[in-house]
Amino acid sequence: MVFQRLIWKENDEDKQALYIKPLGNVREFKEYILFALNSEITTDTYFNAVSVGKWNTYTCLDMNLIRLTTEFEGEFDVDMINCVLENGSSVNRQVMHFNIKAPVKKTQTIMIKDCTEGIVYFRFRAKSEEAKLYGYECDSDAEKITPVELALNICTFKREKYLYGNLEKVSSDILNNPWSPLYGHLKVFVVDNGKTVDKSLFAKDSNILVFPNENVGGAGGFTRGLIEIMKYNRSLIRSGTKENSRNISPITHSIFMDDDIGLETEAIVRTYLFLTVLKKEYKKYFISGSMLKLNDPCIMYESGAKWNKGDCIFYNRGLDLKDMNSLLLNEVDNKPDYAAWWYCCIPFDIVNENNLPLPVFIHMDDVEYSHRNAEGIISMNGIGVWHISSEHNRLSSNGYYNMRNTFIVNALYEPDYTCAMAKRKVLSELIVALFRFRYKDMELIERAVRDFCTGPDYLWGLDAADNHMRILEAGYKMEPMGYSSHDVETVPPEERGIAAQFKKADGLSGKLSIIGKLLTINGWLLPANRKAIVYMNVHPIQLFGVKEAVLYDDVSEKGLTVSRDRKQLPAMVKTYFRCRKMLNDNFDKCCKEYHENSSRLRSMDYWIRVGKLDKDS
Repeated sequence: MVFQRLIWKENDEDKQALYIKPLGNVREFKEYILFALNSEITTDTYFNAVSVGKWNTYTCLDMNLIRLTTEFEGEFDVDMINCVLENGSSVNRQVMHFNIKAPVKKTQTIMIKDCTEGIVYFRFRAKSEEAKLYGYECDSDAEKITPVELALNICTFKREKYLYGNLEKVSSDILNNPWSPLYGHLKVFVVDNGKTVDKSLFAKDSNILVFPNENVGGAGGFTRGLIEIMKYNRSLIRSGTKENSRNISPITHSIFMDDDIGLETEAIVRTYLFLTVLKKEYKKYFISGSMLKLNDPCIMYESGAKWNKGDCIFYNRGLDLKDMNSLLLNEVDNKPDYAAWWYCCIPFDIVNENNLPLPVFIHMDDVEYSHRNAEGIISMNGIGVWHISSEHNRLSSNGYYNMRNTFIVNALYEPDYTCAMAKRKVLSELIVALFRFRYKDMELIERAVRDFCTGPDYLWGLDAADNHMRILEAGYKMEPMGYSSHDVETVPPEERGIAAQFKKADGLSGKLSIIGKLLTINGWLLPANRKAIVYMNVHPIQLFGVKEAVLYDDVSEKGLTVSRDRKQLPAMVKTYFRCRKMLNDNFDKCCKEYHENSSRLRSMDYWIRVGKLDKDS
């Protein structure tokens, strides 16, 4: 079975290092790569390095014997290198060296043995002028190949600019490409929460289905997709439908995918191939696609994460994927416990009318669903998407959902998460909001606590779309600011925080200065007259002595202007004690109620009512 092929992107310098690394005079065209004499490429890259360790661990492919089939013209020296991680550093060994040559286009196969750990990559060096490499494929024998049918489950809300481009890629590369391994095995289910997608654009393609939906958030949108896939499967089972003279089988796996990602369709193909040879003991695992930064495409934002009671650990954040050591670190199994829904593949046999996502609108829906259903999480190089990172974007509404939904997830899955921990969480978030001068966010934190303390009955009777509009109105609104990232005062992450600044402080006077900031409540007891332009995730200590701040998001080039108001300090204290009382009175009771009564919130009956769906949906 062919399990990986060489891919490249012509005319895309920003992402080239994720595909191939050229040395010398190398030119990329759609059909082939052209080499001058003694120029070369290596494939020690995110999309082309072969994750032999992952394939060997999780699949029934025989990685003791790999066949490399190369299509070329001219003469090449070819090296195969195996890289493993030892004591945190990459160690390379050359497995094979061979020469291939042909005056005209030719295909040649080489047998490669005993590479079952780490990563394998290839070096092609031209030994003739105008040598051409048309591609290569890696294949191996499998004990068993399991039939797999994939569904893309895409939730969108007024993001046609991104959605149409991604659907066009999927259509041309897979749905209408008979040469794709995934051809005939993929359906696309688009749930349109904004009811703005032009369905007529896809009327002629039976593999792309669009469903207008109520705006019930990402959780509701992805749930509607699951419901429609269940409906599709039932219709196939009932009718035994044939389409284009081919037997169409029910969906076996669904990929949750955001609408506004940058997509490499080979990631979907590789997911499919991986699933066809997945060992039986891993059938209930989720496959988690990594997130690469859209505005810095070779940098990893997240490759799996651990919930950690809401104080999340994001694995491999900041890795530079141009570096082999980073690729090997990205292969390490860190035992993540949830898979984010920008790209998450689930086995569809876990989905039924009583096992749908919880209606938390946005944020932590993927955490909750993973904790409930995933026996494990698999991630690997080559399966990932680009997405705008939200590190500098702090919408007020997100603060509300993060607080409320953190408590809900912990109530369900963290029995040792106590009321005292919840109160510390509230106090911490209130202090950060106060010292960032975001006083409306303090009100939304209190609302989140109050809504959680109402128990699951609150979610059962909630009009999610109306509630979301009220939350948006209660928070800050981002506006164009006319600044750029060059205008922003920044502090390196390793220098943020009281402890970091105290350690870095120069001598006794520097340390006394830090102590002074603490004693004056970050300067709130002192006059302030300075204006600062900072990122939205600014550490509060950076706003010492600031009267007015522009909180800026460099991706959207929007922000908001806020200013210090001393009256908000006692207001924050009062808010905290109100939250404290609500938690003292209700926390344990609400945790018990979520355990006992949340099942009805993930039922088909609930989603039919909230989504205003027909009974037969």
